[in-house]
Amino acid sequence: MRFSRLSCFILVGGCVVSVQALDIPSSVDWRTRGAVTSVKQLGTCGSGYAFSAVGALEGALFLETEKLVELSAQQILDCSSEQGNQGCDGGLMDYTYDYVKQNGIQSEEYYPYTGGGGRCDAGVIRAVAANTVTYTNLPAGDEEALRQAVAKAPVSAAIDASDNFQNYAGGVLNDDSCNEDDLNYAVLIVGYGTEDGEDYWLVKNSRGAEWGEGGYIKMSRNKGNQCGIASYASFPVVNKRIIYQGLK
Repeated sequence: MRFSRLSCFILVGGCVVSVQALDIPSSVDWRTRGAVTSVKQLGTCGSGYAFSAVGALEGALFLETEKLVELSAQQILDCSSEQGNQGCDGGLMDYTYDYVKQNGIQSEEYYPYTGGGGRCDAGVIRAVAANTVTYTNLPAGDEEALRQAVAKAPVSAAIDASDNFQNYAGGVLNDDSCNEDDLNYAVLIVGYGTEDGEDYWLVKNSRGAEWGEGGYIKMSRNKGNQCGIASYASFPVVNKRIIYQGLK
């Protein structure tokens, strides 16, 4: 199984923040709170970066509006080349957030995923309006800062998608073979916890629900930034200026 090229988020013009520890729960699963949409299947397209960023935006939109709306990864593939993305050949989450900040983004309903690049057809309907999104990247390699951020919202991240990651079938993946500096794939962190004494990150992939544990993987947490899970992590914030036809 082949994964897409580098899909990490390196914020340009943003700020690195240190999140102060407050009352942080011992475990979080944003799926149970209604902030995570269905697992997607990217197919042969290198669109992991788009699904990672869009998933974080979906969570941020839910937290602001209490409406879970599937957003268009296809729009990112087709329309964000000016920001630096390369469609199915890969891209970065910072470019994706820059695009959404400048242009807004449609829902999946109005701009569905095709699994390939195409002509930009952004139209006029926006699930998230332009100039409503801000975004921040976390201190590189700081798993505690990442935990505090994930306690507040789903977070985009770049990882080294090793062979063990690709062949994951269940449990907590403890993979000493991966490299925290060899970031080549993007995912969405939707929670964390502890299983049989092993701390883990709950990670949403975009390889379909048949992959892993229903499309998700538990990756080792507090193991020295294993697989680079905290090397380039970011989260967006959507303010109240929302334009979406289906939000009532």
